[in-house]
Amino acid sequence: MAETDVDAAVELEKRERERARAEEAAPDVEGGRGKALLASGRRQWPVGARIFFVVTGLVAAGFASVLVLKARSARKAAEARARESPAATDRVERHVPPLVRAAPAPQPFAPTPSPAAAGAGDAAAPVASPEAELLQRRLARGFGTGEGGTGPREQASPAAPHSLVAPESAPAMPKKPGALEVKLEAAELRAAAAGVLPDRDHLLTQGAMLDCVLETKIVSTVAGMTSCHLTRDIYSTSGRVVLLDRGSRVVGRYQGGMQQGDTRIFVLWTRVETPAGVVVELHSPGAGPLGEPGLGGHVDTRFWDRFGAAILLSVIEDGADAAAARAVGPGQGTNINVGNTANAGKEVIARSMEPTINIPPVLVKNQGERVGIFVARDLDFRSVYGLERVARTGR
Repeated sequence: MAETDVDAAVELEKRERERARAEEAAPDVEGGRGKALLASGRRQWPVGARIFFVVTGLVAAGFASVLVLKARSARKAAEARARESPAATDRVERHVPPLVRAAPAPQPFAPTPSPAAAGAGDAAAPVASPEAELLQRRLARGFGTGEGGTGPREQASPAAPHSLVAPESAPAMPKKPGALEVKLEAAELRAAAAGVLPDRDHLLTQGAMLDCVLETKIVSTVAGMTSCHLTRDIYSTSGRVVLLDRGSRVVGRYQGGMQQGDTRIFVLWTRVETPAGVVVELHSPGAGPLGEPGLGGHVDTRFWDRFGAAILLSVIEDGADAAAARAVGPGQGTNINVGNTANAGKEVIARSMEPTINIPPVLVKNQGERVGIFVARDLDFRSVYGLERVARTGR
């Protein structure tokens, strides 16, 4: 028992001496190899990392503060400008002024000549010869409205044989259809000078395209009229004011009768009426959805109407000849020649078939199909529209 206690005490004393010796040698070991980090699980910061993150955070905070200050100053400046000039934030709206019936123009007063002056004028006026009257009538016929002198003739003054004065109440006669220049207006090849549009908010200039949906069906058998409705709002040249509202009705006319080989028909749109009651003369040609001239559709060439009767008569004639040849066999009876009668019948048939060969084709375009209108002239709405500034109610 005593030996066990002595051994335990000796062992304990030995361990304490080893521990003290290890503690004395620890500074030397840490100085040579560095301090052990096995007992710590947290990663150590590199030298200067904390300083870098602190500086970066301060710079970001300063940049954000500068942006906030600039935004506040810009907003305050805008509010100040709005308070100083409230009209700057107004918006433009269109209004239609009420229609006022225009007073009739006063008739010009013509002074009554005195009897003496009238007598002197009658005495001084030369008497026109028959040759001069004939020349005057020819000139008046040549300057009539329309083609071929079919329009109203101008009345010439006896005192001025070569001056032509058109009557004010002369009705306008429609022109005969022909080329595009005849249907719209004559082409001008003179020199042109540049100019500036007066008010682009009230103008719809030449070249604008109007998208429209047919309201009526078009059949080119006879001439007629048609109408369509605009599918979208049409803005002015500036792009800020609606001049033609969606749903406006456009009225036009087309010529009947097509030539062989034609696949499109010419339509002239004459005027447009808005839902607000504004009417403007259009006089522009129709086009396809992509702007191609004329309106296309289903074309019926009338083949059987043109050649059906001729084919039927040819078959009947050939059948009759074959039956006659079979009935009169070789060497039976007498051969009777009826060539003159046959030729006369063929000539009558050929003449009767001539009108059917020239039957024109028929173009059909159903209602509800989309068409285009190519604006051929500048449209001015300044006389019916006005602009006023209306303050905005909210943002």
